[in-house]
Amino acid sequence: MAADGYPIETVRIAQFADPRHVVPYAFPIGPSRTWHHRYAQQVEIGHYGQLCLWYPYDPARLVWNWSRGLVGFVAIAQRHLWFEEYYRRTGFWPVEDAPHGHRADNRPHPVRHRAARTGSFAA
Repeated sequence: MAADGYPIETVRIAQFADPRHVVPYAFPIGPSRTWHHRYAQQVEIGHYGQLCLWYPYDPARLVWNWSRGLVGFVAIAQRHLWFEEYYRRTGFWPVEDAPHGHRADNRPHPVRHRAARTGSFAA
C-alpha cells in the first residue's frame, strides 16, 4: 500500500458499555476527506462518524462478532480503509458493495459473488 502512495490512517476503536452497542465501532481520525461507507449521524466521537464495516442484516458469516476476536475486527477496519482510498482514486468500490440504508423488511441484500455468499471474504 505504501508503494502505491496509500496514506497512513488512524482509527479509534471504541466499545461502549451500553448493551445496545454489542460490537465495537471504528472511527477514522485524520484530515477531512470524503468517505463512501461511513455513517453520518450514528454514534460519533468528535466530528468523525463511524465506518460502515458490514451490512447489519447480512448472514452471520458475513458480519463480525466477538468469537472472531478483536484482531479480526481490526483486519476488517484496515481492509475498509484501503477500500475507501481505492474508491477515492477510482470511483469504484473494489468488492461487492451492499446498499446503504435499511430495507423495510430487514432482510439482507442479495449477495451475488460466490466467495461472499460462502463467507470467504469475512475476516
